[in-house]
Amino acid sequence: MGYYFRLSPRPPFRLDLTVWALRRQAHNRMDDWERETYRRVWRYGDGWLKVRLWQTKGDPDPFLEGEIYEGPQDERTVSWARAQLTWMLSLDRDLGPFYAVAAADPRLASLAARYRGLRPPRFPSLFEGLVNAVACQQLSLHLGITLLNRLSELCREGVEEIDRVYPFPDPRSLLRQEVTALRGLGF
Repeated sequence: MGYYFRLSPRPPFRLDLTVWALRRQAHNRMDDWERETYRRVWRYGDGWLKVRLWQTKGDPDPFLEGEIYEGPQDERTVSWARAQLTWMLSLDRDLGPFYAVAAADPRLASLAARYRGLRPPRFPSLFEGLVNAVACQQLSLHLGITLLNRLSELCREGVEEIDRVYPFPDPRSLLRQEVTALRGLGF
């Protein structure tokens, strides 16, 4: 049994669109989306933290529910997971000024209406952002996500694949890898 928590993003918000932007490709193994549920695994302390998140209420008062389904299940851990998700999914951002600017431009207004509730996602760390930048500047975005999947699988160290999700490697797990294994990934 997991530890449940709730999040109330600023409206408008749509989890499906925001996770779609974060994932960039359907084969992304670090950010999973299945059956209206987002899954993510993080290194947490000496172990792993596995989290699910889903939207139970839309606008005008969006509401998200989440669950820590593996890892420490206490208030400190929940607070950490909530902060990570708030940052990554831009739950605390006010997009009112953007929508005001978009309303003045017919083409932008059309896009803003079509994707209303999409938030600009962010990587949880500078390291993850830099590794994504290097990988996704290869031949294509598809190849970049494939390389990130391979890297995450190589560095998962003791985490079994669960719900098709691998944790993004931290710098320590990357440094523990043999250079030949890293070269074999295709970067």
